[in-house]
Amino acid sequence: MLPTMKIGDIEVSRLIVGSNPFTGKSHLDSETDADMKNYFTEDRAFTMLDKCANAGINAVQSRGSMPMMGLISRYRKAGGRLMWLAQTGKDIATFEEELDELMKYNPAAVCIHGELSDELYLNGNIDALGNLLDKIRRYNVPCGVCAHFPEV
Repeated sequence: MLPTMKIGDIEVSRLIVGSNPFTGKSHLDSETDADMKNYFTEDRAFTMLDKCANAGINAVQSRGSMPMMGLISRYRKAGGRLMWLAQTGKDIATFEEELDELMKYNPAAVCIHGELSDELYLNGNIDALGNLLDKIRRYNVPCGVCAHFPEV
């Protein structure tokens, strides 16, 4: 078993699977994005997630996008064991609507997207993060903030 940490009341492995390979987000170039997206069929994604679970990883983190929520839902129905750590979208205007939708898929925890956190910080609106966290807390799940700047 891998070392774990607590997020609220849940034990999470300190190594977490990310979803970028499944959605073709390489952060390199469009060709690599397409290769990743083409490679990770649903069967290959499930195989990778199962291999991660067998190696002691117990959680996957992904955006609350329809493709990922659908994949997570089908993975669970197929017997998948990983917890889902959901990440909100990047748009504060639709935050509550997106949050309502992703909560239908029973995430173990929810974090605010790093680009949204960064934008609020850079625009001098860091206090808005507290309001967004309060909206997540209403669902009684552990919550947090992703960011690319330590100041956030």
